[in-house]
Amino acid sequence: MILKELISSLDRLNVRTGDTICVFSDLTQFGVPKEIKLEVQRYGVEVLLEAYIETLISQVGPTGTVIMPAFTYSACEGEIFDLKESKSTVGALTELFRKKYATHRSQHPIFSFSGLGSKAADLMEVRTLDCFGSDSFFDHMIRHRGKYVLFGTTLINSGTFVYFSMQKMQVPYRYFKEFTGRIKLADQITEVKVPYYVRHLDSDVIDHWDVAEDEAIQKNFIIKEFYNGGRILSMEGLQIDYFLTEHLSRDEYFLTKRAA
Repeated sequence: MILKELISSLDRLNVRTGDTICVFSDLTQFGVPKEIKLEVQRYGVEVLLEAYIETLISQVGPTGTVIMPAFTYSACEGEIFDLKESKSTVGALTELFRKKYATHRSQHPIFSFSGLGSKAADLMEVRTLDCFGSDSFFDHMIRHRGKYVLFGTTLINSGTFVYFSMQKMQVPYRYFKEFTGRIKLADQITEVKVPYYVRHLDSDVIDHWDVAEDEAIQKNFIIKEFYNGGRILSMEGLQIDYFLTEHLSRDEYFLTKRAA
């Protein structure tokens, strides 16, 4: 089912036919749309999840691409990342999309993504296991002029792509930590090394992106729209990276606050 009010919101967020969108979500921020409430009561919440996904797919059309995170953090937890079986740990919407709609999934044992559409195969191809480096998924989202959609969530809660800008600018409160991962493809398990740009645990600062989000909205690097009691943010990967790196070049602590 296509949600007409959501289509109108996506129009105002400049999500267009042919776009590549990567959707991060927190559905607890939205009420159940009136147009589908009866079906959800009769058949359960999966009907609502399907409606969200199908509306997003409809909005970008057959030439567009929809991507969602399918993060497992397997390498961090000492677990095997099974490309077909490892579940997304970042919400029911992302797991349903992975299982029922996506045609491709990236072979990354921490930050895996799944995708459907014209650019899914290219964007799901893992060219480096460096989580946020050159040739990572986040780098290729910029090259493909992809857009990030924060569906009911915020930059600090879901803006994983911000770490790409932070790593590029080599902020002093983070460092590279190498994790050993195991990836299962068919019946073969391969051991890999995964560089992950993590925060110094003894640092006197913590991530704080509210100021950045507010300024980016004010300056139109981020578009804000309200839908069914919640908020949706849309931004081009290239533009938000430019905004963040410009600030970090002047103040390397722009995305932090003092730890309590």
